[in-house]
Amino acid sequence: KGTREKYRDVVVMCSSLIQSYPNSRWVDDAVFLMGQALMRQGENENAIRKFVELTTNFPESDYVPQALYWQAMAHNQKGEYNAALLQTERFLNAFPSHDLRFDVLFLAGDVCLALEDDAQALAYFEGRDYCIPDDIKRLVLPVLAHRVIVSSKYSSPYKRSEEAEAILAEILRSIEVPL
Repeated sequence: KGTREKYRDVVVMCSSLIQSYPNSRWVDDAVFLMGQALMRQGENENAIRKFVELTTNFPESDYVPQALYWQAMAHNQKGEYNAALLQTERFLNAFPSHDLRFDVLFLAGDVCLALEDDAQALAYFEGRDYCIPDDIKRLVLPVLAHRVIVSSKYSSPYKRSEEAEAILAEILRSIEVPL
């Protein structure tokens, strides 16, 4: 059997377990496995439904943190970046010291890059779920230097680039970070 067929088998077996034993202590496991298998098959919308089912119907399950993480990944894969960020925030608020914290922060960083929110992405990659003024300052040169036009007809493009960076660095030094 190919991988897709094996994932389909997982969904069928888990569905059968849930139908045959709806009060089993393994139902939340089955719902989570179904979500993972559906996602691995590229059925992100159905996977999201399973992860929502798990977090709604089994809020005390040990799988809730993973379900939030996988739900965020599924939204990200669908290009639903705001929904993905919402799930990463839910995770970080509910499980601030969970083992998956840095995976979730990294995912949130990727989502912020897709949303072109570079400062927030940097904060997530640094292990924080909030931006600080230094995040903005660190991004000024790489983001703005190529946009500054230095008027000098006798210098090379490389020299003008250095001059632009020097001008921006001087501006950054002159600005106090608010407290």
